Parts: sequence; structure tokens; C-alpha cells
Amino acid sequence: MLCVICWFATLGTISGKRRGDEELAELPIAAWRQESTAKMLTAKSYAFDTPKLFKSTIVNHFKPEGVAGSTGDKSDKIGGGTVGKPDENELLKRLAISIHKCLFQNRRLSPDCYGTFEKPKHVELERRDLSFEELESDELESDELDGLTSASLPMVNPFKERAEKCETISKQLLEIVDKYWKYAMALQK
Repeated sequence: MLCVICWFATLGTISGKRRGDEELAELPIAAWRQESTAKMLTAKSYAFDTPKLFKSTIVNHFKPEGVAGSTGDKSDKIGGGTVGKPDENELLKRLAISIHKCLFQNRRLSPDCYGTFEKPKHVELERRDLSFEELESDELESDELDGLTSASLPMVNPFKERAEKCETISKQLLEIVDKYWKYAMALQK
């Protein structure tokens, strides 16, 4: 669902205002269809890994004037703007970001579920108040990290971790879709 939203929001949903192949080829999302399967998966994994990468490689390239009902006016935001109604392009951006956060940066789940690449298992270190000097220091006390090197930690696959939490994620996704469906219906009035 997230890939379809991103694809159509980048391409444009109005037939006469869609991006052409040449313009689309210049965007990071083009790797989703023009490369080999392995390159396509790597491109998607990279784009979805963090909120910053998702926004910079995908969301910032949504085509505002190519979305039905969109003015492309940045002042027309949810809960604000001159008319108090959200712009459809803004809704698509927020919907995509909300779904991305639910899937790849869900704060209700363990950090082991974050991102798209395999990584060392998350280990909670004992927290203690640090002085300003300790915070500014590049040095870490060795007893805090004894035996905790990335080579010694078990690796986790965030996709597998999320699969084990599918019920929680599914409920959140339904809440997100319901919320944005209501926003979209309000635009029709």
C-alpha cells in the first residue's frame, strides 16, 4: 500500500498532469521500476530505512499539481491555511509518512523493528545522569560497553521482528487509514 501511494503521488494522479518518463527517470523512485529486482529492492530498502531518507528520496518528490484537488499551495495545511481545509497533496504526504512511521519507525515496538537493514540486536544500557562534560566527551566509559561490540551482538532482521508484531501493526495501520479516509471525505464537502 505504501509503495502504491508513493508511486502515484510522485507520478501524479491526474492523467493530463502526470510526469513524463524523462522527468520520472531523474527521481530516486525511478529505480523501483527501471532496475533489476535486486537493485529495486536495495533502492526501496534505502528509501524506507529512516524517516529522513524516506522524506528526502520519496515524499519531497510528490507532484503537487498532479494530484486531484491539489493547488500546490504550501500554505494550505491540515488544520491551518486560509480555507482551513487540507490540500490533497498534503494529505497524501502525511498519509505516506504516517504509514512509514507505523511500519518502519514504530515507537510502540522495539528498536529492533526499526528500519529495513539487518543490524545488531538492540541492547538497553544502564542509564545514568551524565554531566555536561561527559555528554560533550567523545569517550565512553569502557565498563558501560564491556563485551558489547557489533560483532558480539546477535544480528536481527527488522522485517522478521515486525512480522512477529503484525497484529499491533495491523491495528495501527487501520487506524491511520480510517483517519485519512475521514480527512479525504471532509474535503468532498
